[in-house]
Amino acid sequence: MNNPHRILNIIDVQINGQPIEVKAISSIKLGGYQRTSEQAGSGTFFKQTMQPFGLSMAVLIKEDTKVMDFQHMDNITLILTADTGQSYAVSNCWVEQADSIQKSDGTMTVQIAGNPAIEVA
Repeated sequence: MNNPHRILNIIDVQINGQPIEVKAISSIKLGGYQRTSEQAGSGTFFKQTMQPFGLSMAVLIKEDTKVMDFQHMDNITLILTADTGQSYAVSNCWVEQADSIQKSDGTMTVQIAGNPAIEVA
């Protein structure tokens, strides 16, 4: 039986099939359509624009972490799995920023963007 008190907590991040050790995820934008209202003479309508996927996370820097490799990543397949059972996939995404290293906790901030995420089983 599922625990009804469980809340979304990302427990697994994979880039191109390789697990990434993440200390914290500060934000996730799944992307998709954003609607804005527009007033016209014959009534109110909406306009739809596509919003990209966005992820900001703190990656643990370990002995085998290649910090500079993150800056050059593109055409990434990203898989996020939550402890609630939800999984999301993002194809053809890229690293927007990976240059902020936090000396105090041994992490690097990585920001990834791409096409809207799709939920997978």
